[in-house]
Amino acid sequence: MQERQIGNRTVSAIGLGEMPLSIEGRPDRTQAISRLTRALHEYFVGGIKTNISLFRRILTDPDFQAGKLDTGYLDRLLKSKSP
Repeated sequence: MQERQIGNRTVSAIGLGEMPLSIEGRPDRTQAISRLTRALHEYFVGGIKTNISLFRRILTDPDFQAGKLDTGYLDRLLKSKSP
């Protein structure tokens, strides 16, 4: 885990490989995923297509939640059935 100061806040970066999760003051992966999931469900974009549903799917994937990631992760996820 790496921490750095931004203004008067300490920001922690947690993650594996190329997919870090940046969160403030919450060094727990489960809490970060929960917070991101809530934020994505509250987010609304109208009139254009977005990839928010992909991010929601990633956040609910058991392999992602367990940190079992590698360079083939996204390809496997996209080939698997949608929940």
